Amino acid sequence: MLSSPATPPGAILIGYPMVVVGGGMFFRARMVVLVTSVSMLSYIVLLVVNPYMLTNRFQHAVFLVILACMGICGLHQVRRFRMLSN
Repeated sequence: MLSSPATPPGAILIGYPMVVVGGGMFFRARMVVLVTSVSMLSYIVLLVVNPYMLTNRFQHAVFLVILACMGICGLHQVRRFRMLSN
């Protein structure tokens, strides 16, 4: 699916934010950090393996920052929920 530039990887890119948000469903701060880190790292590996995707580097940087912000927000919500439950 990712081997040619003719097929854009849109469906795969939607999965990264979903995984980051899904990591918060376990209500564990370490899980959110782990899932966010692995998602960002796997996106970078995707870019390295498919160099044709590197035409617009700013777009990829924005996507990585969005993933990091979603992880930070999820981490904040997990900590807040745990604090309120105590």
